[in-house]
Amino acid sequence: KKEIADILYKSPHKMTVGVLGNTGAGKSSLLNALLDEASVLPTSGSRGCTAAVVELRFNSELEEANEDGLEVPCYRGDIEFISLEEWKSELKVLLDECST
Repeated sequence: KKEIADILYKSPHKMTVGVLGNTGAGKSSLLNALLDEASVLPTSGSRGCTAAVVELRFNSELEEANEDGLEVPCYRGDIEFISLEEWKSELKVLLDECST
């Protein structure tokens, strides 16, 4: 944790890292392993299951102390919904891709 705080202090710039790959390739499993967490992102042993663009950000302000006074990670999720028109447009693209 201290190493991350030191890096953030030294570098005021945001860094964006993209993780791309085929469905079911293990992108979510990789990110969970890097975070040292079992299930921040959903995974499946047999097929892909995230099926959406996901953005993860480090936020040291979300850490909180447990009963022993040790800091434990705390997570917050923000969900963006799309309109019915956006959903219909996306569905049309997906159906077109599946039928060609």
